[in-house]
Amino acid sequence: MLGQHGKALQEAMHRTMADKGIKVAPRGSVFEIEPAETWGRMFAVVAANGFYETSRQDTKAALEKVLRLCALKEDVKSVTVTALGTGYGNMEIEDFVEIFCGLRVPASIETFELLIHGDIFFKAACRKNEELGYPATVSA
Repeated sequence: MLGQHGKALQEAMHRTMADKGIKVAPRGSVFEIEPAETWGRMFAVVAANGFYETSRQDTKAALEKVLRLCALKEDVKSVTVTALGTGYGNMEIEDFVEIFCGLRVPASIETFELLIHGDIFFKAACRKNEELGYPATVSA
């Protein structure tokens, strides 16, 4: 998401943290970012600490929190997430796919998508998805 929305997203995240009096966000933190022209509702999830360490437990809890927050907002029908902790973090894509596939999505959310950048990550995620026995729909 940072690659797509760039500097504006980073600045919005910094404003949100400053408004809350936070200088360093702990792993597992979730922040709602103010809407902008290039995105609607967005939640920033801190998946790794300063040493690029991730935790399956923190990642799962953060995603569950995002889904709960989205379910409270009537206008949110679709949720897209990136593979948290697999870029700036030490989580393997397969671990994230397992977490993603195991989440209980609230009934009000019609679409829950995983956005994967990069062919190697994508192929590994597809293999894990098949191993878990979940159907996948791929769109370009």
